[in-house]
Amino acid sequence: MSSIGDIIPDRLNDPDRFALVAKRHLNAIAWERQDYIPLGIIVNNPDNIKGISYKQWLDPAVFFEVQARILCDTLTVGSDYMPVLPLNHLGDVLIPTMFGAELLVPGEMGTSLQDQGSSPIPVIGSIEEVDALSLPDMEAGLMPDFRKIITAWRQWAPPWVEIGRPFPVGPFTLAAELRGGDLFVDLLDNSERSRKLLSLSAEMQVQVELYLREATGRTESLPISNFGVRGPGPRLGDDTIINLSPGMITEFAVPYIDAIARQLGPATVHFCTLPERRADHVFEPLADAPSIVMASSQFGFEYYENNVDRLEGRLAIESFYGDGLSYVINKYGSFENWDEGFVPRFKERSGLILYMEVDSVEKGKCYWETWQAAHRSQ
Repeated sequence: MSSIGDIIPDRLNDPDRFALVAKRHLNAIAWERQDYIPLGIIVNNPDNIKGISYKQWLDPAVFFEVQARILCDTLTVGSDYMPVLPLNHLGDVLIPTMFGAELLVPGEMGTSLQDQGSSPIPVIGSIEEVDALSLPDMEAGLMPDFRKIITAWRQWAPPWVEIGRPFPVGPFTLAAELRGGDLFVDLLDNSERSRKLLSLSAEMQVQVELYLREATGRTESLPISNFGVRGPGPRLGDDTIINLSPGMITEFAVPYIDAIARQLGPATVHFCTLPERRADHVFEPLADAPSIVMASSQFGFEYYENNVDRLEGRLAIESFYGDGLSYVINKYGSFENWDEGFVPRFKERSGLILYMEVDSVEKGKCYWETWQAAHRSQ
């Protein structure tokens, strides 16, 4: 492996800029006016993962180099991105393996690390098995392997770079990974045991997060997410809640996110969306929950555009990643055409954090300058 100085040089350390970015993120989440919409630009050059397969996914050195090169390109652009080395390639399988789940592991890498990862096979065959279910030991499943990776990355990375944790899923999604699709029937037919499973999932999420914070030597209450956003608490991926009605989200998802937030800080809740499948019904029950300060969804920027008055002071939006960039280019003809109209309308409103992915530093710099120009316009 190359020397650490060659991979992440100290010339990229810009503490004043990072402090400004952190302030912009926290202000946006708190709906404090700042005349600016934060935009992070992640540079994910596909050349960085050529020849790499998931057979190497537990090798700390291989993916450290990959993510370090992504980070260097990203910081070279200089956008609203906090310095973090995310363990995105580890997916969200850690906790299911600690309960005994086996995995489906992909083969070759795709073009984006964010789209990859192993999948757990449900391990709870009957909801009655929950009666005997307890929290596993912190050395169960793949935890020793994951801790080895995290510890090595902490040793290799400069101290000013945060080490991410494997994707933290929300309690409902974790319960669905453990139980499978039958959980949706269980909610109606056996709600008491379902609630026990959800409660165990939330508590396990807290214990794992605290354990991994200790492993990275970071115990602060203002973590940086895997996508370079500074928040007041955890970012929880709870994609599965899009299959619930607003009332069921309030009943079966929010209380267990509350339980996590009480121990780890106010939460950001992510759920995936597509241009033709927005799942807009999820926003309102999240906005009603005081423990949830931000919703994260690819196309949430359009929900924000149409509902900013209802959201203000209740729920911030993190958005624009995934297909967001290609969507606005197709709809408006170019990113510049879109941001020239969007930014002047909403830069005074706050409550919005955007980030996107490009495949080269040159593209990233062009988009960044366009974003700044839109803010300078009257």
